[in-house]
Amino acid sequence: MDAVKIGLPLKLQVASVATRPFLSTVEFISPSVEEKDGKRYIRVVALLKNDELLLRQDMTGFAEIDAGKRSLLNLSTRRLLRWLRVRFLV
Repeated sequence: MDAVKIGLPLKLQVASVATRPFLSTVEFISPSVEEKDGKRYIRVVALLKNDELLLRQDMTGFAEIDAGKRSLLNLSTRRLLRWLRVRFLV
């Protein structure tokens, strides 16, 4: 989650309207982690345009957040750098 920031673009696919992607941006990231069924979740809020009234309350789907490209070096050292920052409060 360290790569997710407010303002990043996202694409939402709703199960009942599978042929129509909904585009938006990240508006809010929850500061707390929710745990359910042994998995951890962080709530991310995005405002969606629903001009065609295709979306309804309690619909489920999946969203992809575009966090940009990362170098292979960045991806391979990310966990170590995060540990150092937490350990030494950097």
